[in-house]
Amino acid sequence: MHGFLGITYHYLREKSSQELFPRILGNKMDDLRRHIIALRERYYILSPEEAFDYMSGKKDFRSRQENLGVLLTFDDGVSDHYKAAEILAEHNIFALFFIPTCIVADGEPASPNIIHYALAIYGIDRFLSFYREALEGIGLSVDAHDIIFKRGVDNPWDTIGEIKKVLKYRLNYTDSRKILMHMYRNRMLVDNPDILKFMHLTSRETSDMVKMGHSLGSHTHTHVSVAATELSQIDYEKEMDFPKRYLEERFKTNVRSISYPYGLKEDCLTAASLLERSGGYEFAFSVEPKVNEYGSNGLNLGRYMLSGSDTPETMMRSLELIEGGRGREAFPTWFS
Repeated sequence: MHGFLGITYHYLREKSSQELFPRILGNKMDDLRRHIIALRERYYILSPEEAFDYMSGKKDFRSRQENLGVLLTFDDGVSDHYKAAEILAEHNIFALFFIPTCIVADGEPASPNIIHYALAIYGIDRFLSFYREALEGIGLSVDAHDIIFKRGVDNPWDTIGEIKKVLKYRLNYTDSRKILMHMYRNRMLVDNPDILKFMHLTSRETSDMVKMGHSLGSHTHTHVSVAATELSQIDYEKEMDFPKRYLEERFKTNVRSISYPYGLKEDCLTAASLLERSGGYEFAFSVEPKVNEYGSNGLNLGRYMLSGSDTPETMMRSLELIEGGRGREAFPTWFS
């Protein structure tokens, strides 16, 4: 077999961030260091340009390496990624960072990160209280959109799952964003005026990462499920076309790829639809667990999405399953 595997990281917690926000889940920064060692023993770690050149047929990294390639990617532009970028550059590894442009263009958090931090800071009961307050604040019916949680009766993780489903998929895209921004401005920002810098990368950090040799990709503007959301043409252009232009102009870099937020089947456009509606992207990534091979469609690239509990051993086992065509065992969520 030849080709390359993609891996995607989200939160990478350092000791200081774990102390401030202990309920934000993710891998530890030391995990990344251990992953690098494990990956180099079995794979050739590609730069984004090497991966793109391979998919375009311009240059085959296998002329230098017989091993399967692996591309490291990072979604959501979370603050942890600056330290990750430094660690990778120290090892002469260059990665692809997918940035939701609201964090740098508007100084606002991406939608799912508001959910994560609000739940981590306030817990489910207060989150839902602020959610109802936001519903009223934007003129929506609480009764029609309420989420019920009975402590001691309902499973907290089931309720968190329900909160995410409602805000990601069930509510109107515009209403969902208004609700989350109401919670952010009226609660989170009031309680911690500096919270954005704990949540996301700054423009300066993003610029520094480009100078380190890393690449940027689009992750929409506010982190919206493009395929599962009914977007007006204006909203579609803001979420899909604006990010590429903005990142290229602001950071003086070529943006060739997009990573679909959430990345499941229901979140991703077909290659034909993406090509028709947003012709500027050459490559598009989901979280389909598969090997990306030359000759396959560059707008249907897959990645393995690490869980917060992945050790180097479990990660390597999952990658071996994907190599062997057993992606269903590595990431069954894609197939559900």
